Amino acid sequence: MALLLCSSFAKANPFDKLRQKGWEIEVRAGVNLGGVSPIPFPVEIRKIHKLNPKFNGQIGLIATNWLNKHWGLALGLGFEQKGMESLASVKDYQIEIAQQGNVLSGAWTGKVRSSYSASYVTLPIVLVYRFNSSIKVNAGLYAGYRFEGDFSGDVYDGYFRQGSSIGEKIDFGKETKTPYSFKEYLAPLEIGFEMGGSAQVFKRFQIFLDLKYGFNGIFKGNFKAFPFKMHPVYLGTGFGYRF
Repeated sequence: MALLLCSSFAKANPFDKLRQKGWEIEVRAGVNLGGVSPIPFPVEIRKIHKLNPKFNGQIGLIATNWLNKHWGLALGLGFEQKGMESLASVKDYQIEIAQQGNVLSGAWTGKVRSSYSASYVTLPIVLVYRFNSSIKVNAGLYAGYRFEGDFSGDVYDGYFRQGSSIGEKIDFGKETKTPYSFKEYLAPLEIGFEMGGSAQVFKRFQIFLDLKYGFNGIFKGNFKAFPFKMHPVYLGTGFGYRF
């Protein structure tokens, strides 16, 4: 009976019909490695003491329509996480901090600890080129909708000048950690560029590598606490199964 069911499924396999029409369906699972960074790198950040990219999972479905032997157009739908933690020494770093219930804006010199996390639904659209049945490369655009996220941290072991680098000075000791949070300023949409490739390792299994760069940064346009944009840059890698 089991053999008969398998045989019937094989004959009625819907993916066979899709392949005959030039479509290829693939599911992927992997991780994102990277972080958010100002580009170009500002002189205010003097030294990076710690950088933890965290474990950022991703899973998605990709449908490729092969236009001819080599070229195809791929559409996707995925879920992915992005995050990082960092500790840096800065000088005259523009920031807003909370002290005794008040929000202060000015220039900070000292240590800055930052933690970023976000969850996205992503929609990539890329052009695909295959050299042969095993090796493919791709490049295109993606859009991501953020449905959860946080950007927060604290400053310590330094001094703060209100308003600007020549404002009133407030000293902070090594144990005086003053928090900040910019969660409400995170942008809901991320638009960016991606490029990468994949290689077949078994009959239907593939490994992939994709580099993604967000054009618009992670904060809304009215965000003024930092004088520069924070762009997400992530390298995704993992396994895919081709139906």
